[in-house]
Amino acid sequence: MTDAADGSARPASVPIPRTLDPWLGQPKSYARCAMLLREQTPISRLRGQWREYEGIPLMPTFHPAYLLRSPGEKGKVWEDLKQVMGKLGLPPTKGAAS
Repeated sequence: MTDAADGSARPASVPIPRTLDPWLGQPKSYARCAMLLREQTPISRLRGQWREYEGIPLMPTFHPAYLLRSPGEKGKVWEDLKQVMGKLGLPPTKGAAS
């Protein structure tokens, strides 16, 4: 079953996450980004760039499971999270790498 109202191939039963709050989302995988943004761009090219879904700013980033397999990519996720914190008006966590 699909969401015929907007013509998407997204199953109607799949909830749209609003990870941080109703005004900011952070999809963490290629599949989630592809579903929300309806584009097939690899997550490695999407991450770090603000996108928008139904008026909600999105910051795509790597999935935590990927970071367990590729710990060298954690710095990129930290950069993504700093952008999210900035958009929310939060300072970076003290003691965290900058």
